[in-house]
Order: sequence, then structure tokens, then C-alpha cells
Amino acid sequence: MKGLEGKSAQIGAVVLLGLVLFNPPLVQVFNVGAARTVGGIPLLFFYLFFAWGLLIGLLAFVIERRPRGGGERPAAPRKENRGETD
Repeated sequence: MKGLEGKSAQIGAVVLLGLVLFNPPLVQVFNVGAARTVGGIPLLFFYLFFAWGLLIGLLAFVIERRPRGGGERPAAPRKENRGETD
């Protein structure tokens, strides 16, 4: 379980990034009404969905990434012999 400490720290960093991205003063910067749009989508909605997608992508990257250093690969599950002889 050596790699869990580093992974926990990375997940904590993503959570802190989420707290900053969804902090009301920062969200208020993008609340300019329907006057400014990105591809027809109001800027506030674009920012919220972009930030949410970014956090999901970062979490998926951190969780699914293999540890550095070529750690041991998990063993393949064994098939049980169901009364058959080789």
C-alpha cells in the first residue's frame, strides 16, 4: 500500500482545486448575465460545466494512473479446476 499516500495527497489537491474553482467570489466573476456567451451558452454555465468536467477528468486520471517505479502488477485471478483433470 505504498502508493496510497501519494494518491491520497493528489486526490486532496484535486478537492482543494474544486473548492477554489467553486468559491463564490470566483464564480461571481463569471456571472455577467446572458450578455456574454460561449457558443450560445451563458458564460456562467459554461464555466460551471467546464470546471466540473475538469475535476472529474483530473480525478479519473489520478485514480486510474499506475504508480511510478514499475510497481508489481496484480496477479491474474486463478481459474479453479472444477473436477476436471489435466
